[in-house]
Amino acid sequence: MRYDSEAEKIIISCREFVNIARRGISAALLHNEDETELLKSSKHIISKAIPDAEPKILNFEFDFLEYSFKMSTKVDKTDENSIWLSCEVDSNPNRPKKEYVKELRGIGFISAYIYALEKGVDRVKLNLLYTNSELGTWALFDECVTKKKLEDFFEKCKSELSVYARPEIERVTQRVPSMKALRFPYKKIRSGQDAFVRKAYKVISRGGVLFATAPTGTGKTISAIYPAVRALGDGRADKIFYLTPKETTANAAIECLYILSEKGADIRAL
Repeated sequence: MRYDSEAEKIIISCREFVNIARRGISAALLHNEDETELLKSSKHIISKAIPDAEPKILNFEFDFLEYSFKMSTKVDKTDENSIWLSCEVDSNPNRPKKEYVKELRGIGFISAYIYALEKGVDRVKLNLLYTNSELGTWALFDECVTKKKLEDFFEKCKSELSVYARPEIERVTQRVPSMKALRFPYKKIRSGQDAFVRKAYKVISRGGVLFATAPTGTGKTISAIYPAVRALGDGRADKIFYLTPKETTANAAIECLYILSEKGADIRAL
């Protein structure tokens, strides 16, 4: 999920939409618990299992509360009130694990709902293909679902979006710009700090590893955290993980965040 400030829309994939709903509806479900990583089936198997398969992107825009969303989903084929979706499994495709079934079927319901609206039909045949490339086998399951049932599922999923929408909008419109505009928090930069900050920012931005050593009291903590926060503001990083073996150095990192916050950075930290 990401907020497009120019279009004033939240961009979300069908998979995100379904998994956000699952976490919200099942209060005990943690962020990544019971969520599989749906792998795409190989084109070779798809072509065998689904004659004339032709992937298609379905797009759908909708409003909920004060938010506007744009959702997209990719299907393997559409044809005369039918859609096909596939995923790779690590077991017998004839008996896919329930985690795969829950997720692919959920994505299938939302995709079928978008297709039903697009075509103006009251019923959609949903074809779900489970494949195992290692075994070279597949299994196809189908069901006919009414538009009413698909719409009910969509509305149930939609009800959970507001929990994630506002923080994402705030991240893009407030927190990221505040970090982008952040300046080094002290009037003077110590000898060696400038090179450290510049090198750290370059490594974070381009991806890589930087090994640095400096004596106690030379400002290593702020020299590492400041460029990382700036990289967040410039869209070159998504999260910062600061690891330390001692409570004293952890407290130093927390103090740095307080200082950056006082200088205008809208930071969320745990």
